[in-house]
Amino acid sequence: MIRIRLIRDPGIISAAICWWTWGQWSHVEIDNGDGWLGARFTGGVMVRPYDYCRPVAQEIRGVEMTAAEEALFWQAARGEIGRPYDWRAIAGLILRLPLARWGFWDCSEYVNFCFDRSGRLVLVTRHGDRVTPRDLGLSTVLGLLP
Repeated sequence: MIRIRLIRDPGIISAAICWWTWGQWSHVEIDNGDGWLGARFTGGVMVRPYDYCRPVAQEIRGVEMTAAEEALFWQAARGEIGRPYDWRAIAGLILRLPLARWGFWDCSEYVNFCFDRSGRLVLVTRHGDRVTPRDLGLSTVLGLLP
């Protein structure tokens, strides 16, 4: 099973992401088994300790996958470690402009990329041409876990 965490961080940037995406989540990341793997503005794509942040709200979601799908998912996820964060994509959400850059990731685009590479499509809707934490939160494929 692949587990992800949708969170809302404290602070103005998180509030802005929630406001401009009409959602309750400002960030999404993957449970790597030894920490949270995701794209953040500090450090880009990397594994962070489970206690690296204190969100004001969170949900854990998951999806069962075949062994082959999981292998492709983890190959994609780990292959992107070290990529920088895409601040321009976040500015693009706010300005409603296509500012994302190739080779850079924001959190939701990164998580969605990993699912796409595995062959398991998880989106039911998209926020324009961008994937947002809200879009992943609305997915009926990603079931709520305790």
